[in-house]
Order: sequence, then structure tokens, then C-alpha cells
Amino acid sequence: MINFYSFTEEDINKKILLAIKIAFFSILNLMVFNFVYSNANILNTFEDEIISLASNYNFFTSLNFDARPLIPKNYGVGLTSGPLSAIGGVLGWGLSKSFLVARVSNFYYVFLLQIIFSYFLAKQYKLNLKNLIIFSSIQILLVPWWIGSLYSIGEVASTIIFVNSLFLFSKNKNLSLILFGSCVIYGKFLLILPFTAFYISNLFMSKLDQKKIISVFKDFLIFTVPFFIWYALIILKSGLNNFLLYMNEFVGFIFYYEDSGFESARQFSLNLILNQIQESEVPDWSPASLLRICIVPILFGMIVYRNKEQIHHKFEVKIIPILFSVYSTYLWFWLLSPTKYIRHTKHFTIIIIFILFYSLIAEAVNSDFDKLIITSIISLFFSDIVLILIFNILIYSLFFIKLNKKTKNFMMNILFSGFLILNLGIGLNESNTKERVDLNFPACADGLTLEKCFSSYLYYDIYTGEKK
Repeated sequence: MINFYSFTEEDINKKILLAIKIAFFSILNLMVFNFVYSNANILNTFEDEIISLASNYNFFTSLNFDARPLIPKNYGVGLTSGPLSAIGGVLGWGLSKSFLVARVSNFYYVFLLQIIFSYFLAKQYKLNLKNLIIFSSIQILLVPWWIGSLYSIGEVASTIIFVNSLFLFSKNKNLSLILFGSCVIYGKFLLILPFTAFYISNLFMSKLDQKKIISVFKDFLIFTVPFFIWYALIILKSGLNNFLLYMNEFVGFIFYYEDSGFESARQFSLNLILNQIQESEVPDWSPASLLRICIVPILFGMIVYRNKEQIHHKFEVKIIPILFSVYSTYLWFWLLSPTKYIRHTKHFTIIIIFILFYSLIAEAVNSDFDKLIITSIISLFFSDIVLILIFNILIYSLFFIKLNKKTKNFMMNILFSGFLILNLGIGLNESNTKERVDLNFPACADGLTLEKCFSSYLYYDIYTGEKK
């Protein structure tokens, strides 16, 4: 059904296969909507949500990137989720003045973003567009802390653009560079790290000569086009002096802000790393979260490196630069990030999940055992540790049972599809048991940055920091 293993539509009745796909797609989308809607209802208010929604709503209505007084100054450096983060949220808020609608709308904006990229990838690499679309929502929902897309903050949308740009790099380099620059300056600036790692390692894997050096200069100019547009907007809306002040504050924000990791790098030691892990939210993570954020990237590196030739042949991408891209943020998170917020792991977990799915859908892995391993790694992103164990027991048992290859492949795909649905069902059931949050804030209808709005929305006093 999914073509993860080596069988085609000719192996079984086409009408039956089509009916299975339609049924699977219909059930999946119904469950996805209910799951997203349910989670949107139970999420507490979050300071970053109203900051992102307010600043981006002002941007799309007036070109002012402004969330004062929550964040000082128009185009302030504290506004870390750019316009690409919240297009759906802005549209939903503009039409309804409802935080619930804004949350659901922003998820489906992210979903639509992935469908658009799926179309281009299918066209460029002759992939099955139906399979890409079917699994687009699944890929997003498997991401740890995918709820960031409901909050209209930047990690999910920007990293989806980033990972798809990796696959467009060899086909349309200029477009890819524009997209890389856009997801950095209009999404999350932290993506500058995996981009730099990807580009430099890709450069060193090719022959350096005068022509190549000129090409690098050209690439830099193309990559920075979105930056110059952004800087022009800052000058237009706040003046040259404020722009110079912005640049000075931005450099300070990068090098001296605690979350950037530069201070950790200056004091780097094993004791510092261990203390940061102990004092962060990591000890509160579930075993499943630790598994997929700490161990999965290592497993991912091993399996894609093992199949680097096949993946390169299918997608025309060099695996080594992609691994450098993944491990740059992975190592930054574990070695340098003092807070270790799980939301920051999306900059490498999204890349991992999407590449694994793409490899299966494109049949870019030759060995059935390696396909089994990849399927197993994807399952580690299921929400429930018991579900992970049961699924892996079943697929490994099935793999080693002596059955007709076509039958085994069909059963393996049915198992995988069924457990993806089951994982959604468990998550939906859990969210439905939780108490819904009151997201009705009439005071915000007149403006998200009005004191009456954020005073009613936030659970603390913005001026004193005290809980209400």
C-alpha cells in the first residue's frame, strides 16, 4: 500500500489498493483534524504565542513587526519568530479574533506548506505524490513538541522549509538558497547553524578553484537577499539610526544571550554540561523523549550513512553535509544550550523524521533489513513507549518469519499504517480526557498588544512578573 517495501500496485488488485489508500487517507485526515483541534483546546496560554501572533499580525497588516509593550521596540531583537512562523495564525486571527481558530489555522498552514514542497519533490524526483501527501501530516505530528505550530512560533514551519530546501539544493540551487535565507531571517535564526554546516561541508566535498570561489560569493549574495529585504523594512519603518541600534543589539543578543550557547562555549567543561542537563527540563522528560532526542540522531546517522550511495542516487544530495547539518544543532543542544528546551530539538528532529520518510517513500534504501531499521526508528517517535515496544516486537517477528516476500511486504506496510493510525488514536484519546482551556478573551478583539488584552491572556502581571 505505501510502497515502503519492494512491491508495486501490480502486485495486488489496483482497485483494492486504491480503496485501501482512500480509506486510509480519509480516516487519517479525520483523526488529524480531531487531534489538532483537541490539542488546540487544551493548551494553556503561552507568552510566546501572543508575542508571535501580535508581532506577525501587525507585520502583515502594517509592515510593523511590533509586540510592544510585551517586547520593546518595533522590530525588536526579542521577536525571535519571524513572519513565516505564523501566516496561518494571522489569517485565522484576522477572520475570527479567536485563539482557537488561529491555532488550528496555523497548523494547517504548516501542513499546506509541506504539501507544496511535496508537489515539487514529487515532480523533481518522480516520487509518488499521493504517498507524500498522505504522510505529510503524520511527519509533522510525530515531531517532538509539534504543538509549537499551534502556538505560531517559528521552529516547525522554518525547519520544514529548511529540510525541503536540502533536497532542492542540487536541482535549483538559487531557489534553495533563497529559501535557506528566508527560513533563517523570517523564521528562526538558529537555522543559520545547520545551514552553515551543510553549505561549508558541501563546499569542501567539491573541488575548490577560482571558479568555485566566485560561485561561493554569488551564493552568499543570493542567500542574503531575504536579509537585505528585512533590513530595508527596518530602515523604512524605524529609520537608519534605529536600524544601526538594532544591528548592535542583535549582535549582542547572539553573543551574550544565555540561550545562544556562546557563554557555555567560553566556559566549556564536562561539569558544565552535566550541571546544565541536571538543571534543565531534561530530567523531567519521559524515557521515550530521551530516546528520540538523544539516541535516535545517532541511529539516523548510522543508517543513512550506510545507504548514502542509494540516497544520493535517488535525490542527488550528499549525505555527509546533511549529517553535518543535523549534528551541528544536535551537538549545540546537548553541549552548549543551557536551557535545553525540547522545542529547540525540532531543528534536528524534523530533518531526521522527514529524511527517513522520504527515503522509504522514494525506495532510496535497497536492503529490506535497512527499511525495517528505518521503520523501527520512525516508530520511536510514537507517543507511547508501550506502543513502540509492541510495534517493534511485531515487525521484527514478522521480518524473520518465513513467508512469501510479497505477503510479508504487504503485511509490514499494513502494520506500519495501522500503528500510525493507532498512535494518533491514543494521542486523541489522551487529549480528549484533559480539561479544556478557556481561550475566550474578548478584550483582545480590539488589539493583541493592548494592555487589556495581554493582561487577560497572560497568567502573570507583565510589569511585576507575579502570578495573578
